[in-house]
Amino acid sequence: MSASYRTVVFLCVLMWVVQSSRDRPVGDTTCERCVCMKTLVSCYGLRLKTVPKKIPPAAKRIFMDHNDISAIKNQSFRGAHSTKVLNLSNNAIADIEAGAFDGLGDLVSLLLQSNRLSVVKNHFFLGLPMVKFIYLENNYIRYVSASPFSTLRWLRQVHLKNNLLQTVPWDAMKTLNKESAWSLTTYFLEGNKIQHPKPPPQDLRSRKPVLGIRLAKNPLKCDCDFGEFFDWLTHNGQEKISVEDADLLICHRPCELKNTPILTMPRTQLICEDAHATESWTTPETDEHCDLDNATSEPTNPSATDFLGLTAGLDKPPKPSTDSHEAVTTPKVVIYLMKDRTNNFVPNTDFRMSEYSDLLLYFIVIMIANAGISYILCPYITNWFSKNQQSNNIYDDPAADDSSNDTMRQSVHFYEDIDIARHEAKQVQNERDPDQDSAFGDFND
Repeated sequence: MSASYRTVVFLCVLMWVVQSSRDRPVGDTTCERCVCMKTLVSCYGLRLKTVPKKIPPAAKRIFMDHNDISAIKNQSFRGAHSTKVLNLSNNAIADIEAGAFDGLGDLVSLLLQSNRLSVVKNHFFLGLPMVKFIYLENNYIRYVSASPFSTLRWLRQVHLKNNLLQTVPWDAMKTLNKESAWSLTTYFLEGNKIQHPKPPPQDLRSRKPVLGIRLAKNPLKCDCDFGEFFDWLTHNGQEKISVEDADLLICHRPCELKNTPILTMPRTQLICEDAHATESWTTPETDEHCDLDNATSEPTNPSATDFLGLTAGLDKPPKPSTDSHEAVTTPKVVIYLMKDRTNNFVPNTDFRMSEYSDLLLYFIVIMIANAGISYILCPYITNWFSKNQQSNNIYDDPAADDSSNDTMRQSVHFYEDIDIARHEAKQVQNERDPDQDSAFGDFND
């Protein structure tokens, strides 16, 4: 009992020490709170608000991800001359001051993904002459300044995926050092909000290093405004700029071209809607009204009154079907407008796994708990059944029954023989009694 009590007390004290070490303020030295090894500094998940001071100069890898750092101040990494990798991802960084990375002259990889950056300013990457990889995906970047990469001679990859860019930042690529050490620099622009990309300017096409861009998973709108980029993309054979994932580019709008590969579509399909034919009707800004069969979109009028929008198309009888088994469908205009006015209760046939993630999670938890309980209880249940079976076998053994019956029969015969002997002895005695009475009759009298 005393040993278990001491164990519980020790565990409580250990948990208190760990929690207090996480909550205490950051000291003057990084190693007072972070894990410092010979060439590694790890401050992962310590809820840091700022970059700690006095980073060991021999650290080659610094991990400060999953904290609450909101800004990188000037001279934050002064003295970290040997650092090759700096991980600042999954923080709340919204600004980087000028000179923030001074001292990181040997840095190769800078990880800033999953933060709150909204713009890439010109001074962000000053002091990083050897950097090759910059990761800026999963931020809120809407704009890239004209020359944030102009001093990065060794730059090889810039990751700007999953941001809010609406145009390709050609100007930022234009000011890249013309004496770049690499033959190819790639800009990853997948998953942004680019609808009408523009072809690169003429002065950028003649530059010495080759540029590569990636534009997959952007909501490209294949209309007449897309024609200029389409012409450059389909006739780009000998230029220094290439779209590395051109075979993955598909149209997202209009609905009749949705999911159509751009490289396989004819130029004549890039047309704009006739404003006179549709009068005041305009195409909605989203593609939620496109059905799964990529049906032709019908114009809607979001600015009209609710009554007119809901009754559009209902004052006329439905078009008779040529097939007697074909169901009459509701106009798409009405379905689209009803969706915004019925709490999104219009049936949706598009399957998304996220809708069933909670149910799947509960099912997995129940299965794991069931397996654990079975693993714990199975030995006890098995032993109990085996013991009961053994006890039943003792009472139900035929050999045991035969031996016990033989014993009982032998005992019964024994007692029967005793009774017969007693009965015979009594008869003999009775026969002798009259003779004895006659022999001693006189004496008795």
